[in-house]
Amino acid sequence: MNVSIEQAGNSTVPDKGFPAPVLALRVGVTGNRWHDPKVPQAIRLNPANRGSIEKTIRKVLSEIQASVNAVHAADVNRVFYDKQQPIISIVSPLAEGGDRMVASVAGSLTPAWELDVITSEDLSMTADRDPFVALKPLWDVARSRFILDGERNSDSSISDATFMEVNNRLLWNCDVLIAIWDGNMPQGAAGTGRVIIQALEFGLPVIYIEGAPSALANPAGNSAHDAVHTVHVIEPSATPEKLLDSTYTVGELIARLLAPPQEFIRRSQHEKPVSVRALLNDFRSEKVPNWFLRNFSGAVWGGMMKFLTRNNSKAKPSAWRIPARLSDVYVTWEKSDSPLESLHQTLRQYLEPSFQQADYFATAYSIRHRGSTVWLVMLAPFAVALAWAGEQAKHMVRLGELNEGIPDLIGTFEALVLFAIVAIYSHAVRKRFHERWLDYRLLAERLRYLGFLWLMGRGSLVQRVPLQAAQEDAHTAWVNWWYRATVRRIPVPNVQFEKGYLDAYTVFLRDKIVAGQKAYMDKVYHTAEVAEENLRLYSRRLFASTFLFVFLHIILVKLNVHVWDWLGTLVSISAIVFPGFGAAFHAFASNLGLPEQSLRSSSTIGALDMIQKGIGTVKTSEALASVGIGDLAQQTASALGDDLFGWRVDYLIRPTPQPG
Repeated sequence: MNVSIEQAGNSTVPDKGFPAPVLALRVGVTGNRWHDPKVPQAIRLNPANRGSIEKTIRKVLSEIQASVNAVHAADVNRVFYDKQQPIISIVSPLAEGGDRMVASVAGSLTPAWELDVITSEDLSMTADRDPFVALKPLWDVARSRFILDGERNSDSSISDATFMEVNNRLLWNCDVLIAIWDGNMPQGAAGTGRVIIQALEFGLPVIYIEGAPSALANPAGNSAHDAVHTVHVIEPSATPEKLLDSTYTVGELIARLLAPPQEFIRRSQHEKPVSVRALLNDFRSEKVPNWFLRNFSGAVWGGMMKFLTRNNSKAKPSAWRIPARLSDVYVTWEKSDSPLESLHQTLRQYLEPSFQQADYFATAYSIRHRGSTVWLVMLAPFAVALAWAGEQAKHMVRLGELNEGIPDLIGTFEALVLFAIVAIYSHAVRKRFHERWLDYRLLAERLRYLGFLWLMGRGSLVQRVPLQAAQEDAHTAWVNWWYRATVRRIPVPNVQFEKGYLDAYTVFLRDKIVAGQKAYMDKVYHTAEVAEENLRLYSRRLFASTFLFVFLHIILVKLNVHVWDWLGTLVSISAIVFPGFGAAFHAFASNLGLPEQSLRSSSTIGALDMIQKGIGTVKTSEALASVGIGDLAQQTASALGDDLFGWRVDYLIRPTPQPG
């Protein structure tokens, strides 16, 4: 897991917190083609139903638009979405038939919907041959045109493998799928029915418009234009026998997809429930810590880690001082002269603000949490030592060997240390240092992975909205919601997959992403190994020193050496203070989870090594080379995601240690 942060940049945190995301929705489209008399065996949409199908499509799109506007206008949601007009986009391959008709109708609404095209060829070259809906106007107004490196069969027809990849990219880049389907199972590997099945497997809800008019809803004498096509909402969790039994209307489905979570989190039996919406608002309202907290909250943590790793050049602990500004540009979105640059600019526009915010505050709360942990585990032995010193001082006062005010002074120091322990713990828990660190880091890393997956037209399944609240971990519900709100705003990459682009991306994936993460993981591995070894070593030395002092005391007593006063005092101090600090070192090592961290890093390095070797075998000149490259990018995200999941699990069970 990459938790590095750049030093001071030019991006400051707004005084009033961060802007809310713009409300956006991406509607994917799949549909049968119109029936062609030249291919009588193909069961497709009947051209006689064009008017009624278009009328039904317009009704469905109007319901979607009304629901989006209602979510945006609701008072309870205003704090979570920007005031800017909602943006609804159609994601379509623009195949003749249902695909193209939905795009055409969406463009005629007010305001017109955006259009993102995903295809395997430059469709402007075929516009003149299209016999149905005019294609060129749609192609010309498209916001993005994502053109895959498809392959053709020997008869020059597009291969099933190409159609399947177009469908996969379609499903990665939409939030809900509209399907105009004749109800017949696909005869090939890429028909409309197959896309519906894939969508449900992806976790996407489907709005299914029956391609043929309903006999029950269309009495005799109705014109073809007035025919009614039944509309179904299909939930991803529906069982085959209840596929069409959803209780959602189209409007309710869209509201469920877009509305902020309503759940409450109860982290323990003793805590009050916390609203997920409150956590969302906390994230928006974050501000850079003041000068004192930036420079001193993690001073003990930073000093401790530098001390533990001082003799190893490969171990490089992370920075402990919190920068005064957010980091500049995310490392993998650097400016360059490569074909990726225009897409990097898009990433900077849509992803960088949320990434900067999450990355900065994840680092800040990590430092504050770990600093609090070090203070707590290191102050405890001091409190014990002061308690012992107070009793010794009282004894010496009774013997007339010490001023009467000394015990009171020691008691004051003891009270201050105890107060500091309670105050540090209470502040860390009240401000939720531990939880905010884990949540913000989870969001930052997911956005990091999306940064290189998006360049290949891919994404993460986290962007799917579970329609049943119980299916989503309430602890990460707000993180997932913000991630989805960010992703929905991003258009499909405006790119054509040709050799130059794929070569540039392959180098980017190999050298920037995989090699960069390997270097980071190697640093984490050595830092964890060295720190763990030294913590255990110092702890053993402290306990061994205690044993030696006590053993020496026994020997001297047996030999009748008259040094009891000073030696007894020294032995008493060592018997109390040394084991206390030894236990503190053990507690510190346990809370850091260093063995697990080094093991995870080593495992992730091995996985990234295999991916790096796979990248070296890619031939970008082959048809559909983007599939193999995209799979390697997905494997990279999975390897890093597994490390992130393991890290989160390890630290969820290691909260701020309680005083005691």
